[in-house]
Amino acid sequence: MAKDGTNRGGRRVRAGAKPDPLSEKLAKGLPATRLEDPLATPFDFEGADVGDGAVLAGEVMPEPSEYLSEVQRDGKPLGADLVYRETWRWLDERGCTRFVSKR
Repeated sequence: MAKDGTNRGGRRVRAGAKPDPLSEKLAKGLPATRLEDPLATPFDFEGADVGDGAVLAGEVMPEPSEYLSEVQRDGKPLGADLVYRETWRWLDERGCTRFVSKR
């Protein structure tokens, strides 16, 4: 332990012998495992009939907060309220407004 009370010794990161490759472990007869890729297994895409699906309806656009349309120090409008309205219209066209927080 150092004078300031911190532990400075111990094993360093990536120190020590590196693990042997899988092929070498198998050649020596040692037990070995490998990670399975979950995406490599076949996936069942069959599904049941869902009918017409969910009927989604958008929300009415809430007014942007005042801080989005405030004037900057240089006297120019911030313009964030325009971006807010444009984004909300884009979401509303796709029926996604009910999934987004109004803030």
